[in-house]
Amino acid sequence: MTGEENRALARRRWRAWASVLALVLLALFVGAPLFLDPGDEDAGGGDSGRGAINVPADVPADGPAAGSGGSGQGARPAPAGDAVPPVGGGGRGNPEADSAAAVDAAIPSLGEAAVRRDGDETNAARCFIFDAVSGDPVAGANVRLSWFHGSTALSRAGLSPLVAVIRRTAEDGSFRFPEVEPEDPRLRAHVQINHPGYSPEVCVLHGRQDSRGRWTKAEVAGDTPDLVVLGGRGGGPGTGNRIEFYIRRTLTVPLTILAPNGGGLSHAPLAVRPWVDDHSFLDEPELEITWSGRLVRPGPWRVLFTDERGSLRLPFSETPWELELLHPLFFLHGARQPGYPETIGRQRILFQDAQEFILEAEQGYLAGHRLIDLDGRPLGECELEVELEGMPALRTRTDANGWFELGIQPFPRPLPPLSLTNRRAGRLTVLSPRYWNRSMDIVLPLQEPELVLEARSAGFLRFRLVSGDAETRAPVAPDSLRSTLDMTLMRLGASGEVSYCGLLPPAGSLVGILQSGYLPFSVQLPERSPLARGAALDLGELALARGWTREVQLRGASAEALSSARLSVSRITEVPAGLAGLEVHRYEPGADGSVSIGGLQHGEYLLSVDGPLLQSLSADAVIFEENLDEPLGLPLQLSDEEVVSVSGLIGGLGPFETRGVTVVERYFISGREEPLAMPPYPLSSEGVFGSIRKLRGVEAVEVTICTTTERGEQAFRSRGEGPPDFDFGELRLRRPPHAVLEFFTPGYPVVPPPLNLGLEGEAGSEVSARMRFSGDLLMIDNLRMGRYVLRWKGVDGEEESFLFEVSNKFGGEVRGRVERRLLPREALEIDIVDSRGARIETARVVQEETLLPPGLGPGHPALENRFFVTVKTREETSFSVEADGYLPAFVTVPPGEVVPRRIVLYRNDTRVMGRVLDTGGEPFTGILEIDWTPRTPELIRYGQPIIVEVLNGRLQAGGLLPQPRDFIFRPKGSSSFLRRRLALPEERRLVDLGVMRLGETRTLKGFVYLPDGRPAPGAVVALMPIDRAYRYPGVDPIDLARLEWKTKTDEQGAFELGELPLVPPPRWALVARLAGFSDSIEEDPVFEQVSRELVLAPEAVIELNIGYVNRPGGDHYAFALEFQADPADPGSRVDLGELPPEFYGLHRFEGVRPGQYRVKWGLRDAYEPVPPAWEDVFLPVGGFSRLNFVVEGLVVRGRAVLNGLPVEKGWVILTHNPGENGGARVGRVLDGEFEMVDPPNALRAWAAVIPEEKDQARQNIYRGEALPVEVKNYRASVRTGFLEVSSAGYDIRLELGKDLLLRNPGSTLSFDHWEWDGRRFRDVEDAELIESSRITFGLLLPGSYRFTIRSETGSVLRQFNVPLKGADVIVPIR
Repeated sequence: MTGEENRALARRRWRAWASVLALVLLALFVGAPLFLDPGDEDAGGGDSGRGAINVPADVPADGPAAGSGGSGQGARPAPAGDAVPPVGGGGRGNPEADSAAAVDAAIPSLGEAAVRRDGDETNAARCFIFDAVSGDPVAGANVRLSWFHGSTALSRAGLSPLVAVIRRTAEDGSFRFPEVEPEDPRLRAHVQINHPGYSPEVCVLHGRQDSRGRWTKAEVAGDTPDLVVLGGRGGGPGTGNRIEFYIRRTLTVPLTILAPNGGGLSHAPLAVRPWVDDHSFLDEPELEITWSGRLVRPGPWRVLFTDERGSLRLPFSETPWELELLHPLFFLHGARQPGYPETIGRQRILFQDAQEFILEAEQGYLAGHRLIDLDGRPLGECELEVELEGMPALRTRTDANGWFELGIQPFPRPLPPLSLTNRRAGRLTVLSPRYWNRSMDIVLPLQEPELVLEARSAGFLRFRLVSGDAETRAPVAPDSLRSTLDMTLMRLGASGEVSYCGLLPPAGSLVGILQSGYLPFSVQLPERSPLARGAALDLGELALARGWTREVQLRGASAEALSSARLSVSRITEVPAGLAGLEVHRYEPGADGSVSIGGLQHGEYLLSVDGPLLQSLSADAVIFEENLDEPLGLPLQLSDEEVVSVSGLIGGLGPFETRGVTVVERYFISGREEPLAMPPYPLSSEGVFGSIRKLRGVEAVEVTICTTTERGEQAFRSRGEGPPDFDFGELRLRRPPHAVLEFFTPGYPVVPPPLNLGLEGEAGSEVSARMRFSGDLLMIDNLRMGRYVLRWKGVDGEEESFLFEVSNKFGGEVRGRVERRLLPREALEIDIVDSRGARIETARVVQEETLLPPGLGPGHPALENRFFVTVKTREETSFSVEADGYLPAFVTVPPGEVVPRRIVLYRNDTRVMGRVLDTGGEPFTGILEIDWTPRTPELIRYGQPIIVEVLNGRLQAGGLLPQPRDFIFRPKGSSSFLRRRLALPEERRLVDLGVMRLGETRTLKGFVYLPDGRPAPGAVVALMPIDRAYRYPGVDPIDLARLEWKTKTDEQGAFELGELPLVPPPRWALVARLAGFSDSIEEDPVFEQVSRELVLAPEAVIELNIGYVNRPGGDHYAFALEFQADPADPGSRVDLGELPPEFYGLHRFEGVRPGQYRVKWGLRDAYEPVPPAWEDVFLPVGGFSRLNFVVEGLVVRGRAVLNGLPVEKGWVILTHNPGENGGARVGRVLDGEFEMVDPPNALRAWAAVIPEEKDQARQNIYRGEALPVEVKNYRASVRTGFLEVSSAGYDIRLELGKDLLLRNPGSTLSFDHWEWDGRRFRDVEDAELIESSRITFGLLLPGSYRFTIRSETGSVLRQFNVPLKGADVIVPIR
């Protein structure tokens, strides 16, 4: 750092110290517990760090939060919206402070003042934690509750929490879930359950819809679907606030994160994910092979917080765990090990035993900055996400003045250290509705203290819902409020207060609002709002009209079942404009089943009833004024779901033998063709397995025990009389059937198995199978009797498959050889031996691009004493093999040929002697180069040319290849040479070569003629690479002056090229060039032909005129040039690359190669299904041609919206003729915006929006995928220069049962296809062959779709309709 930078840093630190000192003095003056909560006995025991929150210690379920002293002194409630006190990362405190007191200064703790206090906490949720196997309550579990704004994804949930508490469960497994800010609909809750004997679990509660703050949705990981039950499994009165959690016993290992000061890093967020085994890895991007050979994939990420001691517990597993510290100031730094790179940030750990595992955290380079907007106002109390290259996305908060701090991770060695000149680049995103989640590019660290966000604060819109007339106005608490506002809902007040934040709608626009039980209405915003950007617009009181009301009676259910039921009413016909899909009214019926519904008008409505103890019911009802007095009865039926219990024990296993053992339960349900398979779960450390689930119609249960070895077990139990309790008793592990498969490909007898494998079996029997590798063999364990299909991805992404059958259910082995094709790049094993066939263990493989076998990282035991090379099937493969005492072998294999799997090395012991004479017969003195070539072309070349010094003709040299070869002796700087065929022995002795006399090199002679036959004096004749021999437009010609072999013709056109090598270089050409003519080119000239004639051609001239009528401002589009010598031969095509802007306009190119030229225009990030526009021209020999390609049309910028949301990355397709792909224009969408050139002279246009994450190969207009829709007011939008392209599209995925496909090969799927008739799309029925059990239709317009599955003979197997509206649909077909 420079002196000025050091002085600036010192000033900032001085100011920070001064701020901390002022806070200390203020605390002493007022006597307030500003830094630590009163009664904190371990204030300095750990380092919570900036960005952590002060979480109370373990407390009883109904007791006060520890550290609050029971009085709430010093605690601050979390206010609604963005006015929550900043937690972590705020302020400009001392960046080098180590004490917990200094760090916690600006961190609020959650005392009882932050919890809703109404005496008995009636509104607090009643929560219980139960054992998932026995159903018994779990006492003594610590539950961390964190309230936050942000994503509900478990990989990001809970970061930068607003407030948090820790509860401990009582003897009955219960604890109280405080009600925090119930009027904030954006608030989420991160729930983390910790117990030493159970697997740690997390979930996220969200979905607030009213001012009571109740949770209506829960997000859980895919491997724990039954973790949380809102309302409880039993239902009944008062269950609306009941939440049940079900956790599993397992052996856990303590993990501790140490802060730099040696104490535990308390309450720090840690992203963790396990690696798990499975039966299908077909579409997995990340795969590995464990040290035992088991094939595993990464499980889901989830965020866990350490406790006050910096510890947490993870399940004991033989597979690794990945961890990444998400603290804004600290990071994990792995210890350097020999042969491994330094690991900074994400760490991988493997538990060797049940002892405590310790990781150390380090503080990053502290960067303190102040964030301001374009108006210079600080972004106070805003949550930020900073994602720098090489670092995880970190969450922090600004303080009231916009300051935040971030610890930047250093670069790993041997990279240069982090500094003001060597920084990390990335993006900063403001996660606040006030700034629309706006992002900015940043590089840190920066010397400047302020960062300017290119945005201004959004506005607020407020109103208050009331009912009644002017004299009897009463507030209406918002419930399931919906509106047409494109703003963020900030508050649902109990007294009717509603507030939004975001970009205010234009003045005079209409806003539609719907409140349950009232008529929808629209309010017009003021025509001329005097409000500035960032101000609040208060609409005052909005009076709701009750409309018609009608009584609904829910019949046939008990009061217990009705107490947790919910009635939804939605309008089907005559929905007001702008409120389509929004008019939904929700009610809770009374104990007698009666409820009065309001907000009705004449029309048709859909009434739906749901509840945990009821079967779902939907019914249509027509409402008109004459039937309002008649109660509307809905007959209900109690749910036939039952509490199904499964239990059992695996005998003979110790606690450590249970690690890696998983259990798969399959439920056979009445009316369902295939059993319902549940996600695998770990066997408890006591060997106990089981579950408690709520299902209907269970007739039998099958349990499969999977291990990391060949052992396993399967057991089946049918339902008897009485409740559905399936007790499996004690089971013992045995060896079920398994398969051993060996893979090969033509030319390679054995190749490694592919990694992206997927197994399918009859009736879902594949879910219990597990895969592992043993050398080059694929082992599939835990199979059942039946047929299986093994699938994997081929060369171009297509699926390849292998069918096998297991005929014995009691064990045995199935063997098979499987043919597969090699991928474009693969790691294959080679064997390295000496000339006697003995393996050379000390050999080394050297290759520029090295791949390890799939799933095997550096240091994996499966790599020990094995050699691998990267084989390129579509390119040249080259590598070398070295070993001490041997000549190196250089291997070069052309595309498509087989790489030798056995490399023989020869010792470099051979030595020769001889007498060398020059061309005049005198003893030679000088430097002599000795090289050797094979008698026939070979893939392997041994050794390097040898350079020796010869004195008075005496030659002595060593390290020659002991194999029959043509040896070439060439003096340095001379044209003479000698070729001699030798067969040298591989032994330590001196071989006498006798007398050797050097000879001359080759010379090429010939004549160059003009097209009329006259000599061509002054023409340049040269040898050059073929790829530089031809001249093309826009390509710089080769510099003739730099060529080694060149000459000029004399007056007679004669030339002589001397001192040529004995063997011509591969793929070179002899070129004659003269100004005013086209070149004469002889490819791969034959040196043995002493004389030749080269005839120049008349000069060919081409002019290119390219560009735009209206040039786009961005760089998304480009022109590219192609050449094709023979239009009928695709193999003669030459890609000449992109034409830069300096070539726009008219340019002339002389003497270029005759043939067909094509100029293409389109996006750099091309959308493959729509080809680029192009223009062709053919240039004859000696002719003249011009290619004009000027892109017409206006430049249009716009916004792309799909399903109501801006498209982050993708394409917009715009066409005036949807039936012709070539007439379409494509625009690139980035961050919801695009720029494109519209089709010229088009009065109407059709558009489609394609997000980038969609598989381009799936976009098929004929199938209805990404079907373009007409753009309204197209020409008017184009004239304004801004085009809003809004589209809707959802996916339908048909999942066909394996038995259906296996029983009916050659089946077809018929459905409506779409053809353009010149005016509109019309549907035509067509069919396609079913080749996979999963058929996907992408980006279909909302509507109803009819499908028919026919057998190979044409008979109908299945026929069904699929409604598509508002979400993707998965349809299982059994």
